[in-house]
Amino acid sequence: MTFQRARKKEQIEDRRREILTAAERLFNEGCLEDVTFSRIAKDVSFTRQTIYTYYQTREEVLLDLLSAKFKEFYESIDQLFPPGKLFTRDEFCRRVAHHFIEHKMTLRLFSLRHTVLEENVRYENLVAFNRVMLQVFPTVKNLLWLTTCCSIRSHSR
Repeated sequence: MTFQRARKKEQIEDRRREILTAAERLFNEGCLEDVTFSRIAKDVSFTRQTIYTYYQTREEVLLDLLSAKFKEFYESIDQLFPPGKLFTRDEFCRRVAHHFIEHKMTLRLFSLRHTVLEENVRYENLVAFNRVMLQVFPTVKNLLWLTTCCSIRSHSR
C-alpha cells in the first residue's frame, strides 16, 4: 500500500482516529510512558514524522483521547438514569460504581489532566478540552440532582 497525504477533512479525521486508537491501546496495556510517537507509529499506517502533522506532543494526543472518552463517559451516564425514574440510594450507587469501573481508563487519563497533560500542550488544545467539559456540565448537574433525589427518597423511608 502506498502512502497518500490526507487532504480531505474526512481523511484527516481518519488519521487522528487512528492515532487515538493506537494511543488508547498503548495506555490501556501499560502507562503514560508507553505512549510514545514511535510506538504509535508502529500501529498506524504512516510514519512517526507524520504524527507530528496532527499532534506536537504525546500529551496532546492523550488530551484529545481524554476529550473523546470524556464525552462517552457522560453520554452513557444519561442512559444509566432515564429521566423521571427514581432510584434507591443503593441502586444509584451500584450503577455509578459499575459505570466508573467500565470507564477506568477515562478516569486514569482524567487523573493526569492537571499535572502531566496540561503541562505540555498548546493553549488551543486546552481550550478545546474545556469546551467539551462545558458541554457535559448539564449531565453533571442532572447527576447531582439525581443524587439529591436518591438521598431524599432513602431518608424518607
